[in-house]
Amino acid sequence: LDAIVKLRAIHGQDMPAVLVTADRSSEVRATAGRLDVPVINKPLKPAVLRSMMARVRPLASAAE
Repeated sequence: LDAIVKLRAIHGQDMPAVLVTADRSSEVRATAGRLDVPVINKPLKPAVLRSMMARVRPLASAAE
């Protein structure tokens, strides 16, 4: 999440991001929620990642 914060500081707060992690703690989910970053837990199915990227991609196009 630190990397997302740093990248957004450089590229703008509307830069889309998705967190893929094996950490299922409520702290990680809460922090990601405050940053408006969706979380996908490992192990993940490729279809889940594709679906999430499809939802985030239009946001990336709008930010450009």
